[in-house]
Amino acid sequence: MTAMTASILWHRLDVEGHDACLLSQNDGGHSLKGQAIFIQDGKPCCLAYEVNCDAGWHTRAALIEGFLGTRQLHYAIERDSNGQWMLNGEVQQ
Repeated sequence: MTAMTASILWHRLDVEGHDACLLSQNDGGHSLKGQAIFIQDGKPCCLAYEVNCDAGWHTRAALIEGFLGTRQLHYAIERDSNGQWMLNGEVQQ
């Protein structure tokens, strides 16, 4: 069962952009889910994201999907039990 901790909507002050997110707590830890819409390098950008942490707030995984201009973006980040980070299935050094 997931219990909502907090939600927020804010806007950037330096350029146009907004972000809304929901911070939730569950039996195994915490999750942050949200969506950001802003301008990057003169191009529209829309990102949906989810970050999952354990009970001690250590990041376990993150998923970011969206677009920048006409380019599709997909990033799956995971941390295995040995602490090794993976990006889209590839080990990171």
